Amino acid sequence: MNRTRWLRGLALALVLVTVMVVGRDVLRSDGAPDDVERDRALVELAELREAVAECNVEVAEEQARFQAHEARVDSLRAIVEHYESDERTVPAEDYEAYLEAFDAHNEAVAAWHERAEALEDTWAECRALTERHNELVESLSPPGGGGTVQPRPPAPDAQSPPSSAQAG
Repeated sequence: MNRTRWLRGLALALVLVTVMVVGRDVLRSDGAPDDVERDRALVELAELREAVAECNVEVAEEQARFQAHEARVDSLRAIVEHYESDERTVPAEDYEAYLEAFDAHNEAVAAWHERAEALEDTWAECRALTERHNELVESLSPPGGGGTVQPRPPAPDAQSPPSSAQAG
């Protein structure tokens, strides 16, 4: 009888160990894809954070270049307006300088549009990266969690082009 009890105890122990091992493997296999997906999402999130930060720097630099160019356009416009301020005509001795300023202003206005579009494109790229980042944060956060970031918008003055001078 002792031997039967011992065999039953051994069989029960083997069944328990088997159930524990199989149960652990089942739990791991059920949880493993989620863990792998979460790890991949966390890696992507880190990459997106870095990309958003770099993009915001790029937007700031692009905006600074745009504003410097805009100041040049404004300066050239002031020069052209100064030459055109005489109600009669531009004095003959100033006409060559006037034409140079006028042409430079019109070229700068054309470049202003290109720079404005480049700034808007860069900002749109940053906005897309930021939105993807925020979606990923929300998918990884518990309900009601935060963690989103906002893209840095371009300056408000980047939305309307300067006026183009008319030849007099």
